[in-house]
Amino acid sequence: MIVLVAVSCLSVFARTQTAEELVNKNIQAKGGIEKIKAIKSVRMTGKLNGGGGFTAVVTQQNVRPDLVRETFSLQGMTAVQAYDGSSGWQIQPFGGHKDPELMGEDDLRDVLLDADFDGPS
Repeated sequence: MIVLVAVSCLSVFARTQTAEELVNKNIQAKGGIEKIKAIKSVRMTGKLNGGGGFTAVVTQQNVRPDLVRETFSLQGMTAVQAYDGSSGWQIQPFGGHKDPELMGEDDLRDVLLDADFDGPS
């Protein structure tokens, strides 16, 4: 009986799907790679409910091939970070900067990751 259970367990583990198989299955469930590549823009919006009763609204808008605009709104102020395909800029009212300015290297590196429409391949 123990041998039968052991053999049954081994056959279940032997058919574990690879990461590539899972990714391909997910792509097919979404209609195939052509349908995914046909999407030209995406907008995501969320709310952050913090302690003390404050609520922030966060949005990210992406447009192919590599444009992005991210906002964070709290207490009537909105911070913006954006990349237009060639340069990144930001408005940081929480730090006293209400006019657009070019991003520093660290901020630009982070927003470039978000600008990648399809994510790492």
